[in-house]
Amino acid sequence: MKLPLINNTRFAIYARLSREDLDDKKYSSSIENQVKTLKEKLAFQNLECVEIYIDDGYSGKNMNRPAIQQLINDIIHKKVNGVIVKDLSRIGRNMIEVGKFVEEFCNQHFIRVISVLDHYDSALHIDDESIVLKSFINDYYLKECREKQRQFYRRKRD
Repeated sequence: MKLPLINNTRFAIYARLSREDLDDKKYSSSIENQVKTLKEKLAFQNLECVEIYIDDGYSGKNMNRPAIQQLINDIIHKKVNGVIVKDLSRIGRNMIEVGKFVEEFCNQHFIRVISVLDHYDSALHIDDESIVLKSFINDYYLKECREKQRQFYRRKRD
C-alpha cells in the first residue's frame, strides 16, 4: 500500500548509539552528527521535525529502549506521521523486530519511514525486499560481534 505523501510532513528523528562515550556531555558527538544530518535532510525535503528521540548508549539488540518506546507511543497517539533515521540499524539490529516496526507497525499507522544511508523511503519503495536484506545484515553483524567478543574473552581467560 502506498502511503499518501501530502500528510507525511511531521517527522520524528530517531538516533541511537550503542556505546557509552558520553563523558560530561549529554549526548555523544556521533549522536549530534546523526541529528544534524537528519535535520538537514528534512529541511531539504521541506519536511518538519516535530520531535527528536535519542537512545545514546543503548544496544540495538532489542526494542527495550526508552526513546524508541516513546516514539512508538507518540506514533500511536498520532503526534508524528514520519520517522527518519541515519540507517535501519539505528532502529535495531534484530531483523525480525526492525521488519515488524518498519513494515507492519509503521505501515499500519501510515507512518512514512526514511533511512538516509540505506536510500530507503517507504513512500517510494513499496514492498521493497531490500529492507529485509538490510535488516538481516544488521542482525548478522550483531551476532558476529558477539561471537568475536566471546572468543576474545575465552583467549584472555586461557
